Amino acid sequence: MIASDPEYGKSSDKPIRTGPVFSRGHILFLNALRGPNGEPIEYERIGSCCAFEDESPPFRGGLLDVYRIKIDGSSVEVLLFVDMYRMGLPEVPAGFTVRY
Repeated sequence: MIASDPEYGKSSDKPIRTGPVFSRGHILFLNALRGPNGEPIEYERIGSCCAFEDESPPFRGGLLDVYRIKIDGSSVEVLLFVDMYRMGLPEVPAGFTVRY
C-alpha cells in the first residue's frame, strides 16, 4: 500500500516500521522497493539517528537507521528513516513502488 502521507518514511517523526529487529524485515522491504515507474533502486545505510524510548518489549527503545536511496537512471536521492525495532506493517513511501 502506498502511504497517503507524503512525509511517511522521509521524516524521523514518521519512520517506516519493519520490526522486530531480528526478522531482517528492513532488508526485505528495501530489496522490494522500486522507483515510481518500477525502476531498480540502490540503497546505502548512512547511519543511525534519533534515539527513542518505547514501551514495546523487548528493547524498550532504539535508534532509527537512515538509508540513502538512489533511483536507477535518475539523479534523485531520497533519505528514508527505518525503525527496525517497533513492529508495523510498512507502507510504501510516496514516490516509490514495490516489487512483489
